[in-house]
Amino acid sequence: METTKLDLDWIKIPCEADPFDADSSEMSSSGSTASKQSALSISSSERRFNIQKIVKQGELALSTAMKVKNKLSQTDAALEAHQLSGQGFPRTVNWLTGARENLNKLKESTSESEKLKLAFDIMQQYAHGIEFIIQDQTALENSEFLEKFEEVKLSLRMLICETRWIMIGLGIYPLECKSPMTHIPVMRDSSYRILEDWIIYSDYVDVLGVLVEELKNLSSSAERII
Repeated sequence: METTKLDLDWIKIPCEADPFDADSSEMSSSGSTASKQSALSISSSERRFNIQKIVKQGELALSTAMKVKNKLSQTDAALEAHQLSGQGFPRTVNWLTGARENLNKLKESTSESEKLKLAFDIMQQYAHGIEFIIQDQTALENSEFLEKFEEVKLSLRMLICETRWIMIGLGIYPLECKSPMTHIPVMRDSSYRILEDWIIYSDYVDVLGVLVEELKNLSSSAERII
């Protein structure tokens, strides 16, 4: 089956100067230890302030995503018909189930570290979904859509970058990004492409809204939770 390879570079390295670069002094043995010791000295109020910065960036990404969703609402009817059919996620995008499972784990967790790691993982999973949509719409030569969608990609990239920097400052290191997919099928009906893309995007907006609220609750916690 012919496939198109996704551009994963902006997901793996969203920042110009990446804080988790393997060659960075932060990731050296001594640098890592120093970073963890520094993180332990951060007060609860400082930790909450840092997490609030992620929340603000998340709110910006959500606002941007909602604006684009409202402009593309003509596809809602197709999405609603699919939801009513009770078929769940199509095979091509069934990785969304994993993202939802991570969201549930995040909501149930009482650990600051685990919550941030799960949040970061969820962001990366949906970044793959955004790239999936971009490749689909590029194949459909939908330049008008892609022009509007560039801001969505940029806002999510900024959110991932901000989260990475905050985590390194708190001495929290995420697991290596595991791509839910690296290629997408080329030979797919255009109407099916549009439906799958809209399922991904609608789910992204919904999950991002919940994610922002969960991080907002974390940032307002009276006590630091390790």
